[in-house]
Amino acid sequence: MFFKNISFCSAIAAILFFCSCTSDHAAEHSTAELFVMDTVCSVNADKDDIKTISSVLSRIDTALDCFSKSGEIHALNEKRSMNCSEDLCDFIKKTTSLSAEYGNEVIVSGGAVTMLWKEAQKSEILPEKNDILHSLGNIGDNFISFESGNVISLKNECMLDSGAFAKGYALDLCKDVLDSSGNSDYAVISMTSSVLLYGKKPDNSKFNVEIRNPDGNGIIGTVKTDACFLSTSGGYERFFTVDGENYPHIIDLSTGYPTQSDLTSVTVFCDSGILSDYLSTKILIEGTENIENHLESDLYKVAAFDENGNSYISKGLDFHKK
Repeated sequence: MFFKNISFCSAIAAILFFCSCTSDHAAEHSTAELFVMDTVCSVNADKDDIKTISSVLSRIDTALDCFSKSGEIHALNEKRSMNCSEDLCDFIKKTTSLSAEYGNEVIVSGGAVTMLWKEAQKSEILPEKNDILHSLGNIGDNFISFESGNVISLKNECMLDSGAFAKGYALDLCKDVLDSSGNSDYAVISMTSSVLLYGKKPDNSKFNVEIRNPDGNGIIGTVKTDACFLSTSGGYERFFTVDGENYPHIIDLSTGYPTQSDLTSVTVFCDSGILSDYLSTKILIEGTENIENHLESDLYKVAAFDENGNSYISKGLDFHKK
């Protein structure tokens, strides 16, 4: 995917801890690394669950791939109308539902704009202003049409980009696997910028999440948490350079240009993978202007940091600054 790549030390620390356990049940745990969604995914769980999770992630990687010819979203963007898999139909319905409920700062149908910037990254040539303006007229979930069966059609020149939702959605399916099997009392699945912390650790202690400093140097703080999903968005670590100027990878769809947010890092903790993924991007784009409303939510917790070194922490989040 295109826009997310913030490192998490939390998953690595948790995996090292779990592998050091000596109980009989812990011995059934294994660790595997998979390459899916353009990132290394680390899975620590019961060995039988890892096999199922690997299969699910491979399937979802194909369904939500926007860029390779084998990707289902890529095919839909090309064909404009086709019979889609249950996975893709479910994904699109959930993403459009989130945008309808929380706001259209982040939408799956923003590909007409985001793909321009993907091409700019490859060519090191910025998009033309007229091309950006034209593309802005082709974004919006109203351009997605659900027809009979699993047929989905894209209107005008609308294109889909799954990047702000895909990892969180994939982790939701991983949790379904773990819930159904009952094999894993605990698990940690890290897709770099999105993480699932599942069940209870063998000693019943909380999971310890280390959040990197927004300037990329060291750890800014830690969060102790029960099982949850968490996702981080930030522009300081992934960017591309054209003519000596750095451009972050998160695109503000209201302008068609890379975000100019005064927030540098946002981590969202909640009970839904796709919601954490979506909200971390939305809150980053919004910046500090609306941050207080998010800090008061009962549905999710936020740890955010701005360009001046200020912290914005939800009440009740067990955050400890380094």
